[in-house]
Amino acid sequence: MQWEVTMAEMLTEAGHSTAMYGKWHLGQTNGWFPTDQGFDEWYGIASSSDATVYASLPSYIASGVPASAGMFI
Repeated sequence: MQWEVTMAEMLTEAGHSTAMYGKWHLGQTNGWFPTDQGFDEWYGIASSSDATVYASLPSYIASGVPASAGMFI
């Protein structure tokens, strides 16, 4: 990962500031965040936006639709 040169790193070397906004779906561990890959600034989420915790809330009511029905759960 560190041997790769990213576009953000090339732009920084040329004197530009870089930023990444939005979903970063390339890793959630140290060394893999946008700011580790040459971006000066990052605002967003590090994983898929289909992940949720609402099913663990006390007010959650299950739909009763089985997972095999082709719906995301």
